[in-house]
Amino acid sequence: SDWLVLLQAACWGHLARQRYRRMKVVELAVCCVQRNVRMLYTVRQWGWWKLLCRVRPLLDVNIDDHRYRVKEEEVSALRRKLQKSERERNELRQSADALETKVTALTSELSD
Repeated sequence: SDWLVLLQAACWGHLARQRYRRMKVVELAVCCVQRNVRMLYTVRQWGWWKLLCRVRPLLDVNIDDHRYRVKEEEVSALRRKLQKSERERNELRQSADALETKVTALTSELSD
């Protein structure tokens, strides 16, 4: 019975420590959010903040435009590579056909 009490005490202690750790994380998150909201209320009326809030969406558009151009360049490079590989494949196919005709010609010569 003594060992059961010790086991229960150890389990309760472990669970309490887990709850305490979770509570500390939540408390830290709440403090962070509160600090950020306080700072937002302080900065909200400043002119540079209003300007930044108006300009930021325009910057995002430029960033998206840049990403779009980069992707377009990648696509065009891949298309050029595909065309080159298709040309090489067609050349190889033609040379293979030519070699096959030579082989059939030589085998027909040998059979005669």
